[in-house]
Amino acid sequence: MDKVAHAIAYGIFAILVRRAALPSPRAALIGWTVPVLYGMTDEFHQSFVPGRDMSIWDLVADAVGALLALVVVTSIRRRRGKAQPA
Repeated sequence: MDKVAHAIAYGIFAILVRRAALPSPRAALIGWTVPVLYGMTDEFHQSFVPGRDMSIWDLVADAVGALLALVVVTSIRRRRGKAQPA
């Protein structure tokens, strides 16, 4: 369940970043890169917090959630005829 929560949170994060980057022709790439880099720094930070530890699987869940959300949003936009260049 923890990994699902990570995927949902980072999926929402990716959609918001993509929306903020819409004037850019690489909005989807930016929408994935920013959350993944943030997830990397968050996992690194957790290695210094007592009772917490770094988890590569949390980072994988973050990256996959961001990617899936962007794929869904992009496919919906294409179906509606509002596709932005990837």
